[in-house]
This record gives sequence, C-alpha cells and structure tokens, in this order.
Amino acid sequence: MGASERPCRVLGTGQTDRVILVPDDERRLTEWMHRHLTLTWAEHPDPVPLETALISSLCPPLNLDGAVHGPARDRVQEARNTYYASAGPRPAKA
Repeated sequence: MGASERPCRVLGTGQTDRVILVPDDERRLTEWMHRHLTLTWAEHPDPVPLETALISSLCPPLNLDGAVHGPARDRVQEARNTYYASAGPRPAKA
C-alpha cells in the first residue's frame, strides 16, 4: 500500500530488519486505508484454493502474484521496488 502511494508523494522510510514507514507517513497511510478499504473474511476448511480462485476472478491490482502482466502490474512493481530501495541497504546481520 505504501509503495502504491509513492508516485503521488514521496513517503519516508527507515530500515530495521525490514522496510518501515516513518511515523507520520504510517499515520497518513492508515488514515487513507480507513477511508478507502473494506475488510471481509470467512472461515473455510481449506482456504488456499478459495483464495487463489478469488484472486484469479477479482484481479486485485496490488496482488502481484495473481496480477496479469501489463502496465498496471508494472507500475505497482516499480513502486514497490522504489519503496524498498528508498530505505537504503539492509543492516548486516550479526
């Protein structure tokens, strides 16, 4: 989600053992998600095939694993790459 907003406005990131947003940008992103996203869930004895079928039929734009190759997927992938690169190299493991 953070990566998808990057082309519109640069998000500040930091690096620990993973890429993180700085607190102000984390707050902004959380507010955006509360205004624009809906969450639904269901219990299922074998959820993986159901999830795969849903991803295939709904084609969610931020799900790169199930996304059809094309300009939209390329933009999301580029935004993710830029987001991860913005925090610099990962710290060396001790």
